[in-house]
Amino acid sequence: MNDEKFEEFLKNISKDLNEEEDYQKVIIEAKDVYKNDYRHPYSLITTYILKNTTNNEDIERLSQNIRWMVSYIIKNQDKKNKIKIEEDKKLLTNLKKLEDHINLDFIHVQYYKDIEKQKESLESLVAINKKLENDLKNQKNQYITILGIFASIVLAFVGVFTFSTSIFSNIDKSSIYRLIFVMGFIACLFTNLLYFLFNFIKNIGMEKRQRSFKEHFGIVSFNILILIVLICNGGFYLLIERLRYFIIS
Repeated sequence: MNDEKFEEFLKNISKDLNEEEDYQKVIIEAKDVYKNDYRHPYSLITTYILKNTTNNEDIERLSQNIRWMVSYIIKNQDKKNKIKIEEDKKLLTNLKKLEDHINLDFIHVQYYKDIEKQKESLESLVAINKKLENDLKNQKNQYITILGIFASIVLAFVGVFTFSTSIFSNIDKSSIYRLIFVMGFIACLFTNLLYFLFNFIKNIGMEKRQRSFKEHFGIVSFNILILIVLICNGGFYLLIERLRYFIIS
């Protein structure tokens, strides 16, 4: 029963006590709680502080109100009444113990809060470190990819140059239609290769998203143009060959 009274007493002294009447009420309540040599359980104080205090100001208000109660009791003591003095002495002892326990709990709560903050900071640092490791790993892969692409571009240049030199060295032995076909094929192959390699480099590190047709409109138009040229070239070739066949016949 006294434990319930004690919890209620803690709630009342956690409020703002501004008037003298407020102090008189809580002092009377304290006398009722601590009568019959009642000793407040430390566990109740801890439980109350953890459940009902949200910041340091709440705990400080609780401790400050107890100090004011002590001061009020000392200031208004009836020094002629020995029985009253003895009662006040016991009450003051209990209130000072209560204040000490509250302050001790405050230190414990603050300590655990600091540990939680340090734990959160450590977890944050671990997450940042992991992210940096992943970023470095991704950058390493990107650098390797870029170097591989540039190596491919160089090899493509060399291959196309060698192939073109071979073709143009025998230009006098080839017909104009075959020459146009080979040049168109080389232009299409080389342009598409460079376009998609450079496009891949441009998009490295960018977020994946759905790309629209407009982004590839230029290369698509070029490919269509080359296709039209090759079709026309083939058409003219077949037409000329057929005319030659008829003339010879």
